Amino acid sequence: MNKPGYTHGRPSIALALALILSLFGLASCYSPGRSPASMPQQPDQVHWNEVLQRPPVIRWRILQTGTVHVPLSGMMNLEDPKMAGMEDKPIDVLVMAHLLQRKDGAFLIDTGLDDSFSPGHKARMWGPLLRTYVLDWQQNPGQDLGSQLQRLQITPEAVFFTHLHSDHTAGVPALSEDTRFYTGKGDTFYNLPFIYRVTHLDGVQTLQEIDCAHATRVPILGPVIDIFGDGSLWAICTPGHSAGHLSYLAITTDGPVLFTGDASHTRKGFEMGIEPGWVDDREEAIRSLEKLRKFAATYPQVRVVYGHEL
Repeated sequence: MNKPGYTHGRPSIALALALILSLFGLASCYSPGRSPASMPQQPDQVHWNEVLQRPPVIRWRILQTGTVHVPLSGMMNLEDPKMAGMEDKPIDVLVMAHLLQRKDGAFLIDTGLDDSFSPGHKARMWGPLLRTYVLDWQQNPGQDLGSQLQRLQITPEAVFFTHLHSDHTAGVPALSEDTRFYTGKGDTFYNLPFIYRVTHLDGVQTLQEIDCAHATRVPILGPVIDIFGDGSLWAICTPGHSAGHLSYLAITTDGPVLFTGDASHTRKGFEMGIEPGWVDDREEAIRSLEKLRKFAATYPQVRVVYGHEL
């Protein structure tokens, strides 16, 4: 959702302060190591009509882990002419993980929130910058990621992150230490001393990076990676909101599903073609959103699930 220290793609004073601190050796919060992800042999070409008609091997379940109270201006670029007259205001949005079950195990797209966001607990992120982005949150008892997985008696093998912003990594402490974690190459995990401390990945030794340079280039979507080698789950390179942002396409028993991640936070933003307000690179964010919109229009049988709205 949000990137500490950025507003409409421009570095803020807070981020500048963190960079200054780092120069003096004061910014040394933990960040996992990185290694290249081992992916199956990738196809030379992809025909989407064929892929979308394949027998599904994935069962998909939404794990809604709570809500966060955020500025509308972060979810959608209010400077877009299509939003003329729209004033900024706080809105509530969902924080979700997506459970994908296959014969060879269970997997997550993003992790939602752990139980540190439940009433009476202290969330595993803090600092004066936090309330600039996340104004508040709400989680019902038993709604956290760990409780839901425990009720389902499921231990995920791996997590495929759309990106490493805190509202997508916050469920990690609920997972087994044997869980594997995948992210887009070069995506930044923000864990800044004094101003934006995030401990979600403190127990993670290595993030395996999916490299879009090794992807198959296909019509409409550009670089894509066949995650399992059987055409059931595809990572789509959608930089802009963050440097290494990934969206995903899954062929499920409920039909094909496109998970935009934060390439589009909301249905309205997607349908109107308005990129998020919080972005790393606005031009890339616009291009990524447009190719997802074109894909959805070309293949209307694909259900679109937005980063923070169903």
